[in-house]
Amino acid sequence: AKRKARQKASSNRNRKKKKGAQEGYTPAPQLAKKQLSSSQVVSPAYSTNSFGIASTGYVSPRTINSSTAYRLDQLVGPSSKFKFRLQKWDAQAPIPIVDGRRRVYGVCAGVPKNDAGWDSLQMRAATLLENSRHALKFSEKNRKSRRGKFSA
Repeated sequence: AKRKARQKASSNRNRKKKKGAQEGYTPAPQLAKKQLSSSQVVSPAYSTNSFGIASTGYVSPRTINSSTAYRLDQLVGPSSKFKFRLQKWDAQAPIPIVDGRRRVYGVCAGVPKNDAGWDSLQMRAATLLENSRHALKFSEKNRKSRRGKFSA
């Protein structure tokens, strides 16, 4: 019985994965309305067709200058090398980031609506992580992550 339940769960996960991978997939209208109706959509001038794709969602090979720390004025503005646009955000309302074809490829998620306990939940999670710090053991190889200055 347990084996059959695991197979069924695996089958359901695979079905969801295939549905999500279909070209032109659109979410259920109720879900899209719930998530996007009260949000401001951001459309940078980037095309997702040129993005690298990976199952983890993370593709960024290390470059020679990857350790460079940039100031804000080097990233945004007319004299910026990168020509990024600064998007103000209140950290509350969700902001979907969409491409020219209105496909969502990023989200500033914000705080869940009507959740008075959100702040205390975040503080509790931070406390639990901090209290567990002493028990974390990383091998030398995993002490330096290519994704940032932290162990992974």
